Amino acid sequence: MSIRNRLLLLAARYLGEKGSHQAGLPAVLDGAVMKTVVSNGFHNAFADIVYFNGRFFIVYVESEMHLGCSDGRIVVLVSDDAEIWSEAVRFNSDNDLRDPKLAVCGGRLVLFALLNEALQPKPHTTVYALSGDGQIWSGFEIVKGCEGWLFWKPESFDGRLWYCPAYRSDFGRVGLFRSEDCISWEFCCDITSGGAASECSIGFEADGSMIAAVRYEHRKSAGSLLFGETRGGTLVLKAEVPYRSFEQTSFDAGLRADGPAIFKAAGLLYLAGRRQPAGRLFRREGSVFAGKRTAVYRLSEAGLRLVCDLPSCGDTSY
Repeated sequence: MSIRNRLLLLAARYLGEKGSHQAGLPAVLDGAVMKTVVSNGFHNAFADIVYFNGRFFIVYVESEMHLGCSDGRIVVLVSDDAEIWSEAVRFNSDNDLRDPKLAVCGGRLVLFALLNEALQPKPHTTVYALSGDGQIWSGFEIVKGCEGWLFWKPESFDGRLWYCPAYRSDFGRVGLFRSEDCISWEFCCDITSGGAASECSIGFEADGSMIAAVRYEHRKSAGSLLFGETRGGTLVLKAEVPYRSFEQTSFDAGLRADGPAIFKAAGLLYLAGRRQPAGRLFRREGSVFAGKRTAVYRLSEAGLRLVCDLPSCGDTSY
């Protein structure tokens, strides 16, 4: 059975003054425009966006459901103006590919995805594909030497060295990798370990120091999936150049920013992710029955401060 979901695009850092103000949004999102890019009856999820060669590219997964599904497709859309979109490529696979992320590296687009073979998603490794124009792509290949590591979004401070946070497929350990070409990666250091730490986003402060925000769950279990838990949250950590070690600066208990995406606006760091408002039994954070919103937070070493919820149609942050 199809699950309807609307893919909401937050294009604040790309649209700037091109967009019109939307009443009710805070100043940091002034100029942002919420647009329905895809609404076709499928579960359109795990979206990412980049600007490459004068054009906007969105990647997402089109599937029947959020759970593992072998007939899911990775779709890349392209637009000249972020208004009218067309399909650039569609990847069909016999396996479930999840959490696609785009990076512009060395004059080409690099697409990362996580390979999953289970109904209850538990990806086990990372694959990538390359394109020089966003239209013609290579096939997917496994990131060599990094089996068991699940890559999130690569970022670069100087456009020369790229860094990517990744978490272990069995959870509980998050590491930082470094690359010059986004193809060959070497391990730098652990970001954190313990519990069921997983998805992690990184950003840079003006002096080059790195801030990491980590989704933290006390444990992964069927019970927590049904009833939720109260011991999860978001870890915030910091590393100075050359990023050989991280120091935890805060832990926001009960505020778990799932699918974290750090971005910068007006020189300040923000984080977008899934928020689950607190509730009673079966509505606690982490429960499949909990209310879910896409939220924007101000991010600092002191932790997360809620700025606003974005217009959300159910579980839209993914």
